[in-house]
Amino acid sequence: MSERAADKPVSTPGRADDERTFVAAPTWRRWLALLLDAAPLVTVWLLCAFAIAGAGADAPASSPWNPIDQLVDFINTRPVAVALILVMLAALGFAWPLVAQLAWGRTPGKRVLGLTVVDAHGEPPSRGRTATWCALRVAGVAALFFGVLWAIADPERRTLYDRLAGVWVVRAPSD
Repeated sequence: MSERAADKPVSTPGRADDERTFVAAPTWRRWLALLLDAAPLVTVWLLCAFAIAGAGADAPASSPWNPIDQLVDFINTRPVAVALILVMLAALGFAWPLVAQLAWGRTPGKRVLGLTVVDAHGEPPSRGRTATWCALRVAGVAALFFGVLWAIADPERRTLYDRLAGVWVVRAPSD
């Protein structure tokens, strides 16, 4: 997307006399912020996942199978551990942006890249809207990143979960 198209103001819904406009965040900035926010989450999750996977397990025997076959064997022999690991990932993916948004107004990745989340009036979203946005975000990522990839085709560069939750990710006013 060209820089001129990236700087096009986005109109928010509302009354014609109270319509506000703001510049939507470029998709690449959003994705980079998501990666920055995911790095500590994935680190914590992997440490916990290895601890859960290793708990109560015998020492792994050498196997002639490739790593994918070993993973399938692990899933088949320890479905409860796998379910716990996946639930923990979803919980971290929900809780981290929710806590960061409510406590600091944005996640560290968004802060580094100068982004913030706003509602249709340009204000920080309510707690309920933020929680909805975080839950839909987890679902959008879990659905093979469909919710995230939606922003590629969206004229306002909003993800599917942004649209469903009624929020916009925009460039933050200078701090």
